[in-house]
Amino acid sequence: MKIESFLNNGYNIYLNNSYINNNCFSDMGEFIKKVIIKLKDIYNIKLKGFYSADVYINEKIGIFIKIKKKNKYDFYMDDIDLRIYIHNNVKVYYKTDNLDIIYKYRNNIIKYKDNYFYIDISSIDKSIMVLDLIEFGSFIFG
Repeated sequence: MKIESFLNNGYNIYLNNSYINNNCFSDMGEFIKKVIIKLKDIYNIKLKGFYSADVYINEKIGIFIKIKKKNKYDFYMDDIDLRIYIHNNVKVYYKTDNLDIIYKYRNNIIKYKDNYFYIDISSIDKSIMVLDLIEFGSFIFG
């Protein structure tokens, strides 16, 4: 699980395929609830108020969850209201400034801009570990 925070208005959460089981797709609400409980228990991140959760599913690499606070008003002590939007089989791109990690895919580079290389994640085979990709760049989705 990788978590990025942006100014207390929300979080980007990435869960790779090894973390996910197929049961999570049958009840996405219950799955998101478990993720929020882990945020609270493990990372001491407490969400309260009204949020939207955009869930981007890519079968090759995992699930991206973008949780964004919608209203500033507070609910009771630990209450959270969450609206979930599910986006299946989304295109995901990888952004990096390290050409070495994607060198053998250099013919598939989509764009070079501001010293970053962008590549469609579907052109990368499974021999490259997703954890290595996270270390040397970031995913662009949505």
